[in-house]
Amino acid sequence: MINVEDFGAVGNGTTDDAAAIQAAIDQAASLGGDTVYFPRVGPWLVGVPIELKSNVNLQGCAQKTMLVKPGAGTTGGAAPIDCVIYGKGQTRFRVQDISVTGNRVKDFATGTVTASSYGFYLLGCAYFDIVGSAAIECLEGYVFRQCYTSSLQQATADRCSNYGFTIAESCTSLVLRNTTAFGCGGGWRISQSTYLQLLGCACDLSDKGGEPGDPMGDSGGNYLDPAYIFELSAAHGVFIGAPGCELSNSNWLYAEGSQAHIDCPSIAGLTAHSENWKLIQLRGISESSITITNPFGFPSVASAVGAGPRAIYIEDPSRQRLFLSGRWRVDALDDPESYSLEGIVPAGAIRLLDYDQASMAEGASAFFKPNASDIARIVQSAGVKKLELGAVSANQIEFYLPLPDEGMFLFQAEGAYASSWDAAHIELVSTDGSSATVLRTWSNSGHAITIGEWFHAQALAGESLRLRIRTNHVTDTLSFTRLQLTHVGAQF
Repeated sequence: MINVEDFGAVGNGTTDDAAAIQAAIDQAASLGGDTVYFPRVGPWLVGVPIELKSNVNLQGCAQKTMLVKPGAGTTGGAAPIDCVIYGKGQTRFRVQDISVTGNRVKDFATGTVTASSYGFYLLGCAYFDIVGSAAIECLEGYVFRQCYTSSLQQATADRCSNYGFTIAESCTSLVLRNTTAFGCGGGWRISQSTYLQLLGCACDLSDKGGEPGDPMGDSGGNYLDPAYIFELSAAHGVFIGAPGCELSNSNWLYAEGSQAHIDCPSIAGLTAHSENWKLIQLRGISESSITITNPFGFPSVASAVGAGPRAIYIEDPSRQRLFLSGRWRVDALDDPESYSLEGIVPAGAIRLLDYDQASMAEGASAFFKPNASDIARIVQSAGVKKLELGAVSANQIEFYLPLPDEGMFLFQAEGAYASSWDAAHIELVSTDGSSATVLRTWSNSGHAITIGEWFHAQALAGESLRLRIRTNHVTDTLSFTRLQLTHVGAQF
């Protein structure tokens, strides 16, 4: 074991120890590998990046040794990146109980924060472990590019300006276990990488990392707008297990051209803080497939600002797929337009009826019609297709749509009711075939019909569920530009 103090490092926070620390690492490498030891917390001032070497371990003391980089824009040796710890192409090393601090400078008069140095920056490294570390007040905490078969464990990114953790450019077979992002611009950014495991992520971006004595009440973080807990781009084979998040000032998930499975997520402090806010956002010209299972503690969306917030937003449902299973629940904003659900394919979903003006198709056979004279037809007026329900003889309109006997349902309808008499009746009923019990009723405002609602329903014992659409007069006509009912299983 090689002690950095034997090479002249002092760890007093004012003397630049970079050359002495690097000399100790180079000596260990010349011996074919060894452990370089920091006997005290420090802080150990480093004016240029510390370069890792293959087969050389860095070991801090039990209280987590601190390396501090005070100057902006400084590189050194073979390190072209402004960072605290740098590696390129090294293998089989371990960094344990060592934390780093970037060169964040704050102008308290304006609140402007400058942070130029990365924390850990590794390019093309493999078979390494980083354990028990922290990256504090850096540009980004941990950046891994083209790295493989390695792990990051018990790591914290604290008040970093951009993302706490970035995995990019063909990384593969990495495990991030028990990592935390606090007060950063974003949580985890994963780009062009495969076969990754993020286990036990904890994230609190609910504030901007305020600290005692800070007169601006804001010590850094959340510089990105919008900020995301997880941002996936061209990432495949990603498994995120049991992430816990508080994100009142951030979005939760963004995916573009990616495939990921997120298991047992939990969210607290959920607030739609701006017009750009999205809980889940899937977009782009490349296909994405995101599976979310067994969520826990997804509370109501509150404090909306403007008309833009969406609980779920899918830009192109022909390319994006979102699979939900288990006890999934998102209480969106009261306004039905606060969520966009096109393209969602929940586990076990049954699309029972789907008429909309974008892709209207004949499908009246889905209805059960007690009266043979009832008609369901597609009409087109001014280029807009409509589903029209009516009668041709002295009968009131009465249509029934069979439903599964229990489950969560999404009912969305837009249309108009043409009558000079009373309102149309759209009802959820439980029936044994001869009589019906009304379980739920949707009323229209005037002659306009606008419905957007999630609900749970269960048929009475020995009966079946039906959606009933009826009127009281033969001259009545119902026309829908959208009539969509989706069953999403017994639990949602």
